[in-house]
Amino acid sequence: MDTSLLVWAITIGAIVLLILVDFFTVTRKPHEVMFREGMLWSIFYIAVAIAFGVIVWNWAGADFGTQYFTAYLVEKSLSVDNLFVFIIILTQFRTPANLHQDRDSADAAPERGPGPDGQHHHSQRSQALPVRR
Repeated sequence: MDTSLLVWAITIGAIVLLILVDFFTVTRKPHEVMFREGMLWSIFYIAVAIAFGVIVWNWAGADFGTQYFTAYLVEKSLSVDNLFVFIIILTQFRTPANLHQDRDSADAAPERGPGPDGQHHHSQRSQALPVRR
């Protein structure tokens, strides 16, 4: 199957647009995600995936459409498995719910190393979270 450069440009542009929407709306201000918000964003992204699958089905035929939806279902089921891993990790480290979305993960390091004055400087987060021993 030959795919034109225009189709690739539209597809990549749509992906970049979705990433930007996610970046500037959902993760811009880390907060505790409640059930309703999580459900609405899940429905949105599932709807986007289904719409893309319908486009593939109509444009490339039933064979490619079936392959897309099969792969999507496999990946979706594997992502649910990853959620359990994240829950275990975040629970073990006792990460507060309002920090689960925090993009500044580099600040989570317990120590930044010596500064210009030769002293070790701790990140704010490492001081805020108790260390379980």
